[in-house]
Amino acid sequence: MGIVHGTDLERVSSWARPKLQIRDNTIGDVNLARYCPLKDSGLDFQLESSSLGDLDFLPAEIICRILVRLDFFSLDTFRRVSKQGHTIVSRLPELNLIKRQCPDVLRAVIGTSARHFDLFALHKTLCSSRCTTCQSFGGYFHLLGCVRVCYDCFTELDIHLPVHELEAAWVFGFRPGDVEMTTYINTIPGFYTTARTCQKRRLLWDQATLSRLRKSDTLLNPRNRDRLWAEPRRFMVVIPAPLLDPTTVEPHWGVHCLGCSYSHKPGATFRTQYTPQGFLKHISDFGPVLVEDPVDRSRHAPIVEVEA
Repeated sequence: MGIVHGTDLERVSSWARPKLQIRDNTIGDVNLARYCPLKDSGLDFQLESSSLGDLDFLPAEIICRILVRLDFFSLDTFRRVSKQGHTIVSRLPELNLIKRQCPDVLRAVIGTSARHFDLFALHKTLCSSRCTTCQSFGGYFHLLGCVRVCYDCFTELDIHLPVHELEAAWVFGFRPGDVEMTTYINTIPGFYTTARTCQKRRLLWDQATLSRLRKSDTLLNPRNRDRLWAEPRRFMVVIPAPLLDPTTVEPHWGVHCLGCSYSHKPGATFRTQYTPQGFLKHISDFGPVLVEDPVDRSRHAPIVEVEA
């Protein structure tokens, strides 16, 4: 195989771009600060009690282990109990890392009333890099599944298509009163895909959870399925999410290959994201990038096999 010159860092910085100049039209493009501000300044001074009741007898380390297993709404309730509760929650390292490196993910979780996963599960997902279905870099967080997904998977696979109220009733037999026993979110109004603006909140369910509760392998009929990448529901439940790293100030957002600007190869399109290590593996498989002007015309150079 031909030799690729330059250091690993130079290859990543020269042959990849950190972000596409394209609007995703996901929750990340909504004004989340409007629907879910994270400010709580002055709350500790408004609290009168400093006691946690019976929990005062437990070491702080044990209390922290319990708290990370709560959803964010329960955490918010706990921190409003007393000054000590507020202090303990505000010092949780998992929560502080998420607030520091990807606050919009936390805003999306709270803004959509996602109560079906806890802080531990969210932190674990954001500290992993792989898409739950294809194992490539997952640059998006799926609120219904609490998993990472890549663009191709969340826009194309049936399993990542949310279910609205009528489908929950027709396909899975759920009634409005069953909502509390399922995995669902309350969407945030916004502009999703290039096709539709959604001005009202609506409930969306996770169809994998509905199918499991009904002990059925039923998924939505392809005839009633969706419009794939033009289906707004797919974009209402995902938000761009970086790879958290407690050892750095900034998180890792992944990179896009300049050489794949016009590629339609599965797993190697302009939408595909990579970690720095994954990008170097991609270069070894597809060859070095010939950077053109403009950069959108860049392409992979042919790989030359060297005979032994």
